[in-house]
Parts: sequence; structure tokens; C-alpha cells
Amino acid sequence: MLVVVVVLAMVSFRVEVLQWWFPGDVGRIQGKWKVVSFKSHGRYKKKYDCVFFEGKTFSILEHDGDEGSGVYHLEENHKPGWIDLFEKDDDEPRRGIYEVKGDTLRICHGNRARKRSTMFESKPGSPDDLWVLQRE
Repeated sequence: MLVVVVVLAMVSFRVEVLQWWFPGDVGRIQGKWKVVSFKSHGRYKKKYDCVFFEGKTFSILEHDGDEGSGVYHLEENHKPGWIDLFEKDDDEPRRGIYEVKGDTLRICHGNRARKRSTMFESKPGSPDDLWVLQRE
């Protein structure tokens, strides 16, 4: 029991250090986020469990245990903010928008060949993916 408490305290401390180290929204999104909903091409899918942001990297854990990862870049001076997601071994990013409100993070992005998403929506036939994440 003590080991579990110590490990949880260390994880919490690590997130707090990352939030302090990285200013602005980069600091605010650090840590583990539960996938509340994921909509791709206008259809809800139950494919992902959680997303981790650590420093300038991200990892996505799928239900089947597969994991994707890469690096990201935020531009806060736009409203909504811009996010570029570079998955491993990709030359082109998935360009999108993001919004952090309290413990909720929304991200909407298209595929690699598409221009930046401009709205938080994923309609049938569109290449946009809409993520709604809740901080854990």
C-alpha cells in the first residue's frame, strides 16, 4: 500500500514539475488524459483509452494495447490554439486546433495532406478527427 502511495505521489510531482517547467498551455496539458470521446470522419469510435503529454512528446494508448507516439507543437497566439502532431516517422504533421478549459482538452485535426482544422467538429465524409479528453 505504501509503495502505491509513493508511486502516485511521484507521478503527481512529475506532472507538477513539467507544468512548472513549460509555460502556458504546454504546461497545462502535461500529464495523463482519458479519452472521453473520439469522432473520426463523423463517426464515434471506441478505439483509444488515454493520451499522455510529457514535455513536448505525446503517447496514445489504444484499447488493444497498441501505442502511438510522437512530438507536438502548440501555437497559443491563435484562437483557438493551433496544434501540430508529428507521429513517429512522419514527415508531415496532422495540423489542428486545440482548446483547454479546466480539466477538459479538445483537439480537432485532419489527416497529413489536409489544411488545418478550423472548427471542433467531425462531419461524415470529412477527414477530421475530434478528441475530447478529461484530465486523470
